[in-house]
Amino acid sequence: MVDYIRIILSNFSGDLNKKCRKVKSRKLIKNPDNEKYDYDNFRLYNNSGSEKHYLKVSHNKDTKTVTLTGSLRKRSYNRVTLLDMPQSKFIKTLKGIAKDLNIPFEELKRAKFTQCEIGANIRTRIQSIDILPMIVDYAHYKRIDDFIEKGTLYFNGSDRLLKLYVKDDEIAAHTFSEEKRILKKKSFDKLKMKGIHHLRIEFTLKNHRAFKNRGMDHIRTIGDLINHYSELYNFWTKEISRIIVYNSLKYNEAELTEREKEIAFGLEELGFFDFVDSYQELCASRTSTYDSAKNAKSDAYTSICKTLDKYYDRKTYNKYNLRVDVAKDLIGKSKQINLDLPELIRNLWGISLLNKQKK
Repeated sequence: MVDYIRIILSNFSGDLNKKCRKVKSRKLIKNPDNEKYDYDNFRLYNNSGSEKHYLKVSHNKDTKTVTLTGSLRKRSYNRVTLLDMPQSKFIKTLKGIAKDLNIPFEELKRAKFTQCEIGANIRTRIQSIDILPMIVDYAHYKRIDDFIEKGTLYFNGSDRLLKLYVKDDEIAAHTFSEEKRILKKKSFDKLKMKGIHHLRIEFTLKNHRAFKNRGMDHIRTIGDLINHYSELYNFWTKEISRIIVYNSLKYNEAELTEREKEIAFGLEELGFFDFVDSYQELCASRTSTYDSAKNAKSDAYTSICKTLDKYYDRKTYNKYNLRVDVAKDLIGKSKQINLDLPELIRNLWGISLLNKQKK
């Protein structure tokens, strides 16, 4: 679950010189006389001896604060891998870091953190790169598709970032040895020919406000992450349920309401993005006040989503296929780690326990 993270250790009591390798700060090299850049920078390499993966370590001499930044998953597995990090591996990795920093594990558990990536790799039934163009929205965040042809799609918000990318291609591209890189690409190409594809879905919570906004205000320290690790799976599955997938519609025109016709025909003529903008503006123009216009835009978007849910083409890849692919991945993980599968699968379909009880 947890991958990249930024850990802040206040009143650091350890020793960075035993395991960390000191490096010169680029800012200090460019500004040798500027005291505000007077802090020590180190790299904390993993124990593989290959020097491929390391955590960046910054020591602020004035505040006695040490900041660690990097991928815990890569440090844990010593390589770029399809494996995700369960709670047990997360704890083991953190204990190793505490030992290398020469601090008690309890001190590391008290550390605060930011920029926490929560993600997992899932096996998809079609090529992952073909899924990316179908993912049209997440939480109304800004969609950044500049790198979609290379296999990466972003949705950027004020406190969170969603990143989806073709994981098998990323592994091959980031293999250090050219010979091994070629071999890995060939191996993944063979798997793709057999219908085995991998997509990574990860959410970056940029700060504590992001945790608070998603009902996880109590997760403030590394120790809290350990104690509430299962909640990260809850968060991840709930957010996946908010991803909007649009490929094509399948309907009988005679069965459509007038509003559904307006939406279905508009989507097919203009495409998702242009139609959403024009339809929201059209609905807002029919109102007379700012608040009513705002509500009209929201209602318009809700109607579009309902139409997509009702008339999606079941013969092409759709959001339910994506959820099933995720569910299969969770079922596979549950054979090795303890997961509350019923709750996680309900999350994927946006079904709360309260709503189920009411029914």
